Parts: sequence; structure tokens; C-alpha cells
Amino acid sequence: MKKNEPKIKKYNILFIEQPVKSGKDHLIKTSLHLCADESFHLNKQFEKIKKNYRWVNIKPDKFGSETNILKAIKFAKKK
Repeated sequence: MKKNEPKIKKYNILFIEQPVKSGKDHLIKTSLHLCADESFHLNKQFEKIKKNYRWVNIKPDKFGSETNILKAIKFAKKK
């Protein structure tokens, strides 16, 4: 992904969603803005997500309950 950054940046894309499989986040080496999808679950360590992703995709069916959705939103709002 790193080698294609200049090509991608010229399109003024806001973010790229989950460019690698869940669990492979450590492979991400880019300055592009990324959105976590499969990697963002309550059973994952939220702080690890912050290292590689600028946004998170909060889908209610992934979190199961209103309480868990609110926890995910609270995390997403943290800087």
C-alpha cells in the first residue's frame, strides 16, 4: 500500500476501509486514513486499533447490545 500512496492521494479519498484481514493490522504501513471494520470488536483491544486506524465502522449487529454499541461509540469519540 505504501508504494501506491501517491496514486491514491491524488483521488482525494476520505478513507480506505479495512485494507488487510482482521488480525493482520500490524502489516499496515501507510499514512493514508483508514477505517477499521472487521478489526473493530469489543473483544479486541481498542488501543491497538488506534495505532493503525483513524476511523471505526460501528455496525450494531457486530456489538450485540445497546450497551456495547454505546461503549464502541465512546471509544470512537476518544482522541
